[in-house]
Amino acid sequence: MARYQNGRAPLSELVKLGDQHYLPHGTAARWKELQRLAWEKYGVWLLISPGWNAYRPYDIQVQYREELGIWAAVPGYSSHGLVYQGRDCAAIDVFNWRSLAPTNEVLAWSRFVVLCRLVGFTVDFVTPREQWHIGDFDPFTIPAFASVVINPDTTAAPVPEEDEMQAPIIAGRDRDGAVFSIPMGGKVWQYPDVDTYNRHRGTLAVLKEKGWPVVVPPALTEVVMVSQARLDDLILAQGAWS
Repeated sequence: MARYQNGRAPLSELVKLGDQHYLPHGTAARWKELQRLAWEKYGVWLLISPGWNAYRPYDIQVQYREELGIWAAVPGYSSHGLVYQGRDCAAIDVFNWRSLAPTNEVLAWSRFVVLCRLVGFTVDFVTPREQWHIGDFDPFTIPAFASVVINPDTTAAPVPEEDEMQAPIIAGRDRDGAVFSIPMGGKVWQYPDVDTYNRHRGTLAVLKEKGWPVVVPPALTEVVMVSQARLDDLILAQGAWS
């Protein structure tokens, strides 16, 4: 039996991840691990789509149905309401899964599926098909990997020499406005827009202050902006998407 009626879970009993983004503790832990794996392997920080695209309270379901018609679930039946077909279920709409391989959607989808399954998310379970939509059918159980505590004082990798930490960075934007930051000799970091780039700069700055050996990308106003053609050449040369 489901823990809550659809859309009736108090926000106070959920983890707040951001504006309008709430999840049960178990799902929040899986989501954070999914973000970590995607960042570690592909240099992509996965994002929840703007709006109530994690947990969706009943009144918001009503609002979305009125605004979107048949493109939104009937209120009380949304998989975002913590119940789906009589089962506990927490759903997330992932904004930028295609960034896992920007030039190859088939490859991006394959990578996304593997990462989701590794942490316990189910993909491709609603009709009509929504590739961005993932579900956790055990949302109130905190996975074992969430209990692992990492102490930077004892587990951090050696800090590189200062000149290595300050390796030149080239940045640019593609035709759709996405931002690329390329530490020379390293992996391409891709962001869907400038705001996301700046938010991640802030996150990395906080980690660096705590002693993590990370490189904080500079403000876009402080880096060399390159042409699309030059950016394409750099990406290909470094094999960023392999």
